[in-house]
Amino acid sequence: MNYQLAAVVIALEDVVVNQLVGLTKRGRRPRGEDDPFARFSDRARNVISLAQDEARALGHDYLGTEHLLLGLLRESDGAAAEALDSVGVTLAGARTEVLTRVGRGPGKSAGELKLTGRAKETLGVARETAKRLRRWPVERKHLLFAVASEGEGIAHIVLTALGVDAVAVAAAMEQALLASAAESPATRGNVVMCRLDDASLEAIDVLIEAGVHATRSDAAARLIRSGIGADAALFAGVTDTVAEIRRLRAVARAIAAEATAAHVARGDDARHAAGVATDVETV
Repeated sequence: MNYQLAAVVIALEDVVVNQLVGLTKRGRRPRGEDDPFARFSDRARNVISLAQDEARALGHDYLGTEHLLLGLLRESDGAAAEALDSVGVTLAGARTEVLTRVGRGPGKSAGELKLTGRAKETLGVARETAKRLRRWPVERKHLLFAVASEGEGIAHIVLTALGVDAVAVAAAMEQALLASAAESPATRGNVVMCRLDDASLEAIDVLIEAGVHATRSDAAARLIRSGIGADAALFAGVTDTVAEIRRLRAVARAIAAEATAAHVARGDDARHAAGVATDVETV
């Protein structure tokens, strides 16, 4: 995927997200839309600022999930940075993968960077997670959980290319957030820790991919309350659809991989042709 193709994908994502978010019933914009970083801690806001710096340095005129990942890596301390370091993710390595997947943009942007659709969704998940756990403000751990649990953006592709299980990273952040929430008197009675079997884990993934729930915690809470059997009709209705979504996603990733390989091959051929021409001129 080159920069031009990425720009087209981002534009399409924005259309979809704007249709989903839209206006409230009374025509008002959702609270906090004017400041997407409202109720973020100073350190979390610094991650956003660093992410913008990374985007501009790469010549990108938008702020995507890949830049949020780079911003988190720039913040070298805290639980989020430790989690990324523990799985071998480095700032230099992530930057290289971003350039490989997206490419360098046409130039540096001095203006405000527009959030991509997936970045908006990711920040929304971070806010909702803080709200659900009653742990304001949004911290870096919330951001990393949201970035890692977003399963289709450039950040997810970068982590996968680096050999990282993004789901495991998200789970580790979720456990850290749950542990932190459990220590709070306001939420101590609301946290449930349990071990799930493979069938339950698959059911959680189905609920998320079908859009029934946004996070693994919310999906797990549903199963804890009612069990898979009580939602048999729901699972019967969405399981085949989710399977088709997964198949199409695999096809799309294969096409993207082939396109990337072809792009690299064309670059190698062009360099080889230039070298041959130089040799001929020398002779």
